[in-house]
Amino acid sequence: MSRITSGRTDLMPKRKSNQISVVVPCLTEEPWQVHLTKAVINIARETTKIPYELIIVEAVGNEFDNGCDKYYRNPHKGFVNADLNKGMDLAEGNIIVVLTNDVFVKTGWLEALVDCFDIKSCGMASLGTSDHREISMPVIREGIWCPLMAIPNRPDFRFDAETFPAYWGDCDLVMKIYNAGFQAYRNRRVICDHLGRATVTEEHVLGKPEEIEKAKNKFIERHQTSHHLIFRVLMEGFVV
Repeated sequence: MSRITSGRTDLMPKRKSNQISVVVPCLTEEPWQVHLTKAVINIARETTKIPYELIIVEAVGNEFDNGCDKYYRNPHKGFVNADLNKGMDLAEGNIIVVLTNDVFVKTGWLEALVDCFDIKSCGMASLGTSDHREISMPVIREGIWCPLMAIPNRPDFRFDAETFPAYWGDCDLVMKIYNAGFQAYRNRRVICDHLGRATVTEEHVLGKPEEIEKAKNKFIERHQTSHHLIFRVLMEGFVV
């Protein structure tokens, strides 16, 4: 049975904000995964001056019940997008930030995300990434990078966890935002470090090629008639 609680943090001073909610998903089967998640959380706190509501979405373990403002736990290792939706539904902020627990942000990261929303058409914001060997530069351009993303807190801006329980769910969310008349932007002023799949263990049952291909085919079936250029970007793997 899934459980939702709220509690006082013992990792960092508790801060509340009606403006921004940060959702951190984590799988905690091993002690090192707990340490990794704590590092991501603490670094995020220490590198911004903007207060925010911290929501932790934890699968399997029970390490962060008292380490956040709000908490959702799935005792089973299931599918992350459904769990993320549960955490996002707890958010009180006008902006929801999804910060995966393998992304290490840098100074001014949250300020840089918020700056993207000064653009009226912004419906998703992200930052620069070491994944693409980028360097810091003071520009905001249309682009996507989903391990760290900020979106308006709207009930319709959630993952379709039934159709895309894991793979291609973030791409489907991007299309949903574009279909609603918005665009995605990246602020390259801040470059984040990403340890892709750092929390996945050898026993993890996901990631099989046939599962990924099946999800891709569902994505194509749903969006193949789209007139948005971002569909081609997502399908052909362009870096933007």
